[in-house]
Amino acid sequence: MQKANAPLGRMVTRMVTRSRQKEMCEGEEQVVEQICQEEEEKRESSSAMNDETFLQVPQSDDLQQEELRFVIVEEEVEEEDLNENDADPDSAKFDGCEVLLGLWFGGEGCAMDAQGRQENGITHVLSILSTFEMGFVPDAEMVLTGNWKIYHRENRPTADMLNILDDCVDFINDAMTARGRICVHSLEGESRSVCVCLAYLVKTLGMNLRAAVELMKNNRPDIKLNRGFWRQIVAFEEHVHGTASFSEEELPGAIMFEREDLDKIIATFKTSKQERHSSSSSNAEPASPTTATGINLMSLGSPNSKRKAFDWHATAEPHQDPLQEHQRIKSPRSELAGHP
Repeated sequence: MQKANAPLGRMVTRMVTRSRQKEMCEGEEQVVEQICQEEEEKRESSSAMNDETFLQVPQSDDLQQEELRFVIVEEEVEEEDLNENDADPDSAKFDGCEVLLGLWFGGEGCAMDAQGRQENGITHVLSILSTFEMGFVPDAEMVLTGNWKIYHRENRPTADMLNILDDCVDFINDAMTARGRICVHSLEGESRSVCVCLAYLVKTLGMNLRAAVELMKNNRPDIKLNRGFWRQIVAFEEHVHGTASFSEEELPGAIMFEREDLDKIIATFKTSKQERHSSSSSNAEPASPTTATGINLMSLGSPNSKRKAFDWHATAEPHQDPLQEHQRIKSPRSELAGHP
């Protein structure tokens, strides 16, 4: 019986399996349909959102433009505030230090703070800046009267400071002679303005460079001449005094890359001084005999002179005393000739 029922059991199992497969297929189809419907709903919802977004684009642009306008206005207000701060004298106060009576040096605050200059009695200004550092407008009246002078020099080792030092010193001397007060300034008041003040102390006051540097440091300890300006001011001292108070080993920084340019600057300075000296000596008048000997030749024949000139054209014989006539020894030849 069991053998006879075996094929029937396999048939029922196959039928059950097929029915399950059919149900599974139908279930899968339902799942697929549900997924498709969900996807379709998503597409419809996304298209509807796109339509709404498209319709709201002008509104969003308006909002963006309004925000942008607000930002621009806010930036303009901030820029105006910055300009007002820049124009405020407190942002750039007078930062000069007085080295000697009447001689000041400092940074750009000396040029920007007119009130500070007035309070300190500054009558002359010497500016040493590059063209890109001119963040101020010089006083027009001082420029017209020649009381404000500007030299364009950069704060770099190969900038030629040496060949303007004499002119700067002369400008300082003119201001001091007129009983004025002068302020020499650069951007920070640490290098270029210091170099000019050192040249004044060395040339006009006769100080050696070492003593001049100590005097400057007493007024402002943070002076920082660059390595090129150190070599140039030492060359200036050597020209003025014939010797240098600093050796090369004492100077700060190495100049292996700037040596050629510095040698040219120093050579140009020496050549100009030699040419000026030779031209001044050639233009000098030759010394006259009176100047050379110290004797006034015209006074030898002057009527006011105690020493009378001999009259070589006189015909009258000099007066002889008759008492001395017979005492004169007569020459034999004069007797033979019949002359007394």
